[in-house]
Amino acid sequence: MTTPERALPHRAPMLLVDVIDELGADRVVTRHAVLATAPCFTPAAAPEQLVYPPALVLESFVQSGAILAGHTAAGQLPVFVAARDVTFHQGVVAGDMLVHEVVRERALGDAILLSGRTTCDGSLVASYGSVTATLRSGDVLAPA
Repeated sequence: MTTPERALPHRAPMLLVDVIDELGADRVVTRHAVLATAPCFTPAAAPEQLVYPPALVLESFVQSGAILAGHTAAGQLPVFVAARDVTFHQGVVAGDMLVHEVVRERALGDAILLSGRTTCDGSLVASYGSVTATLRSGDVLAPA
């Protein structure tokens, strides 16, 4: 099985997928550990201040979706386009382990529609009604 570092162009500190647990044609399950040393936290913050930003929960989910989309699109990179019907059900704090379950709903040309959920210790953290990504050639996205 591939690793997040091989599947994504992201690197620390923006690589927000630690482990790929399952990877199939239409589903991926990944994990991301929220560490107190993450750059989004103030170094001297009290434990109650170590609340993980929802935008980074979404980013971690989208990176998981990119692993799924890129798994069947050799030579192309998925680019996040939009998210609809996203609901955050509970907060995330340092020490939590996020589990992302991403499902490919449809592929329409170079667009991919995903849905899924994020859990922590079996409790629902976020649900994603529709996330859209598009596939682009790595050459198109390369820096000039």
